[in-house]
Amino acid sequence: MDDHPPSWENNGLQHLATVVALPHNITRTNFFLPHAHDALAKPVDGVLLARAIVENYTLTSLELYRCQLDVKAMSALAQALSVNKYITYLGLARNRFYTDGGIMVAEMLKVNQTIVSLDLSWNELRDPCAVSLAEALTMNNSLQRLHLDKNRISGDGGSALAQAVASNGKLRMISISQNNINAFGLGFLGKALTAHHGASQLQGLDLGANAVAPEGMFSLFSSLATATRASTLVTLNLGFNKIGGSAILVLGSALMKMPAVRELNLENTLLQYSPELREFCRAVAVHPALVNLSVARNNLGDEGVDCICEALAVAGLVKYLDLSECAITKKSLDESLLKLTKECKQLQTLHLSDNNFSEEGAGASLAKVVGATQSVAFLGLQRCRLGAHGMDGLCATLQFRSPSFTGLSLRGNRFGDAGFAQLLPFVLHHAHLRFLDVAQNELTSFVHPRLCDIFQTNFELPYLVIEDDTVFTPENVKSSWEAVAHRSTTPSGSALLPPLCNAAIEMQTGLPPSAIFATYSAAVGSSMRRQVEESSNLVQGLVPHAGQPVRHCHVWEGDRTGTIPQLGAPGTFSGGPSDAIGVGKLENNIGGLLVSDDQLRREFNRLDVTGNGFLSSADFKKVYRSMEHFGVERSDREIDRVLRHYGGGIDQITFDIFCVVMLKLAQH
Repeated sequence: MDDHPPSWENNGLQHLATVVALPHNITRTNFFLPHAHDALAKPVDGVLLARAIVENYTLTSLELYRCQLDVKAMSALAQALSVNKYITYLGLARNRFYTDGGIMVAEMLKVNQTIVSLDLSWNELRDPCAVSLAEALTMNNSLQRLHLDKNRISGDGGSALAQAVASNGKLRMISISQNNINAFGLGFLGKALTAHHGASQLQGLDLGANAVAPEGMFSLFSSLATATRASTLVTLNLGFNKIGGSAILVLGSALMKMPAVRELNLENTLLQYSPELREFCRAVAVHPALVNLSVARNNLGDEGVDCICEALAVAGLVKYLDLSECAITKKSLDESLLKLTKECKQLQTLHLSDNNFSEEGAGASLAKVVGATQSVAFLGLQRCRLGAHGMDGLCATLQFRSPSFTGLSLRGNRFGDAGFAQLLPFVLHHAHLRFLDVAQNELTSFVHPRLCDIFQTNFELPYLVIEDDTVFTPENVKSSWEAVAHRSTTPSGSALLPPLCNAAIEMQTGLPPSAIFATYSAAVGSSMRRQVEESSNLVQGLVPHAGQPVRHCHVWEGDRTGTIPQLGAPGTFSGGPSDAIGVGKLENNIGGLLVSDDQLRREFNRLDVTGNGFLSSADFKKVYRSMEHFGVERSDREIDRVLRHYGGGIDQITFDIFCVVMLKLAQH
C-alpha cells in the first residue's frame, strides 16, 4: 500500500472506502488494513467495508489481519464477497468472529469461485465451522490454499475436512497446525490423501503442534503406508507432535508411498536413537526427492545424528538440514557431518544451533565441516558456546567461502570483542552477506566503529543484529561513520574515504593507524600470516586477501583469545623488515592481481593519461572489461554500484574509488 492515513477515525473505514472504491484507483490491486493497537477500539464497520468491496473492481488482495471483525462485520463482508469476482486472496487471521463468522465464510465459499487463498487462522473456530468449510470445499472449484492454524478444531472437524480433501481436486495446501486433531481425524486424513478413486491433489499439509499422541501419528502413517495410490504431498509438517519409536518406523514405510515429498519437518517429535530410527533412515537413504529435513530439538545424540547424516549422504540430495539442539558433540562433527558436507554438493542451509561445541578442538572440527563444501549459503550456529577460542579456526575457514554464502547466525556464543575481531576480516572481505546476527555475545562499544566498514563492503546487508534491542542499518550508523571520518588522520582531514584508502594513505605517510584499521589490520595480519605459514606457495595464501594494504605490524601480540590489545601512542606504529611481506614478491602473483597500494597507484597513473587525477567512468569501464580474467561476469554493474556508494553521483573514478573497484575484482 502506498499511502497511510494520518489517523484512523471511524476505525479507518472512511479511508478504506475512499481508497478502494474510487474509480481513479484503477491500478490498486492490494490493500492492507493495519490492526487496531488500542484495546478499546471499536470493531470494524462491516457495512462500510462491504460497500467498498462491492464498488471496487481492481482489488485482488485484501488483508484484514487483527481488525476486530465481529459476526456482524463478517455477515456484511460475506455478502459482498459472494458477488465479488476480483479478490483472489483474503486474509482474516486473528479477528473475533468465532465459529458463527466462520460458518458465514463457508457459505460464501459455496458461491464464490474466485478466491484462491484464504487465511482463517486464530479465530477460535470449532468443529461446526470445520464441517461447514468441508461442505463448501466439495462445491468450490477455486480455493487452493486454506489456513486454519491456531483454532480449536478437533476430531469431528478433522474428519470432515479429510473427506472434503479426498473429493476436492483443486486444493493444493491446507494448514491446520495448533489445533486438536486426534487419532480419529488423522486416520481419515491419511486415507483421504491416498484414496484410490479420490480426486485429492494436495501438495502441502501442515499438522504441526496438534499435540497428537504416538497412536495418532501411527494411525496417519499406517493409512499412508498401506495406500494403493501414491500420495501427491510435497511438503509435510509434523513438528511438535509425539511420534516416538513405533510411529517413526511406520513413517519410513509411508515415505515410500510419498515419492514426491521434498520437505519433511520432524522438529521436537520425541525422536531418539533406536532400531526404529535406523529403519526410517534406510527409507530416507533411498527416497528420490527429499531435500529439506528438520529433526531439530530431538535427543538424538551422536548415534542418532550419525544415522541420519549417513542416510542423507547416501541419497546425496539434501539442501536444507536442521540439526539444532540434537546433543551433537565433536565426534559427530569429525565423522558423519564431515562426510555429509563432502558428499552433498547441494547443501545450502545447515543449522547446528544449541549444540555444545565448547569442548577442546570442537572449533577446529566445525571449521573442517564448514570448509568441506562451498555450496552452503546459510550457517546457523546460535548458542553453541564457541567462545573466542572456538571462533579462531572457524573464522580462518570462513575466509574462503564462495560468493554464494550469504547468511551467518552466531547469536549467543559469548565470544566477546576478541571473537568479533577474528570474524571481522571475513565480514569485510566477503562482501556478499545478506544476514548477520552476532547478538548476545558480550560485545562492547569496540564493535560500533566497525559497523560502517561492514555496511560499506556488504552492499546487500540490510541490517546487523548486535543485541536483541539494537539492530543497526546503514542509515543509523551514518553518524558513527562521520565521527570516525572526522577523527581520521588523513591528509584530507574530514574527507570520507573507504577504509582501504585511509589505510593506504596511513602506510604512505607513516602516520599512526585509525582506531578502525588498527584492530582490523591485526586480525587480518594474524589470519594471513597463519595461512602463509601453512602454505607451500606464498601467493596461495595471499590471493584471498588481495587488494588490501600489505604491511603488517605487531599491534596484536600474545593470546588472541584475550581482550583487545591497547594501541600504542602515536608514532609507535612500526614494523621491521622481517615483519613485512615484500611488495616485490607480491608483484609476481598469478593473474596480475593488484595487491599493494604501490601497484594500485602505478596502474592508476598509467590509465590517467591526461593527468587529471581521475578517470572517466566510460573510459574506465572499457579498461575494466579487459581486466576480467577470473570468471567475473562481463558487466558494468560493479562500477556503477561503487560509484553510487562512494562517488556521490559524480561520474569520475578517483584513486580511492579505483582502489575499491580493484578490491571487489580481487574478491571475485
